[in-house]
Parts: sequence; C-alpha cells; structure tokens
Amino acid sequence: MPEYALVLVVETHASGASVVVLNGDLDFHTAPRLRRTVETLPLEAGTPLILDASGLTFCDSIGVTALISAYQRAQAAAAPFAVTGSNRDLNHVFEITGVDRLFALHPDVAAAAAALGGPHRPADGSGGHPG
Repeated sequence: MPEYALVLVVETHASGASVVVLNGDLDFHTAPRLRRTVETLPLEAGTPLILDASGLTFCDSIGVTALISAYQRAQAAAAPFAVTGSNRDLNHVFEITGVDRLFALHPDVAAAAAALGGPHRPADGSGGHPG
C-alpha cells in the first residue's frame, strides 16, 4: 500500500495545541509517516498534542502502536495528549488493547483542547495567571 494512503495535516488550534489530522489508513505501510511527523513537532511542556482520527478509515495493530508512540513522545515532552474523532471500530480496538485507559479520547478537537487546556488557555478558564 502506498504511503499516500494516509494524509497527515499538521495544524495549530486556537488554544495553541498542535493537531495532527489523520485521513486514510494507518497501518504497517503508513505508520512510519505518523511517527516521523510527530517526532518533528516542536512539542512544549503544557502545550497539548491532539491526534484527530476522524478521517481514519482503517487502523491495524501497527497503527495503534504508532498512536502509542505519539503518546509517549508527548509524555516525554510533558505535553498533554488526546485522540479525537475515533469511530466505533477504533474505539473497540482501543478497548480491547487497553489503549483507552492510556490516553484521553474526545469526540472532537475543540472538546480535547478545552479539556487539556494549555499555556495559552487553561481548561479551567483561569487565564493561566494567579489572581
């Protein structure tokens, strides 16, 4: 399967979170692209990394491993991490493998950004500065 079976788009959410949008198949052939993309992101402590899986059409065990690698990269940088937009099949894979207990799952990027907060807009709405 060609690498173009997975299209990755890196965006910055209004909250400051880094968002990687995944479209297509995340599998043995395409997972290395996700790993390379996440490895090159300039992650900062407190600034969330969000993977938007709403466009994923397939994810095998190697794809799940790539998602776990992204989580580990975020953890190493002290960056909050979440996956958004996972469909019923992907949620089932997450449940079977226990990945749903490893990192946060949210319905969409806006919900993840609100829940994870960040240096620019904390989840509690406090503005990030003491009174």
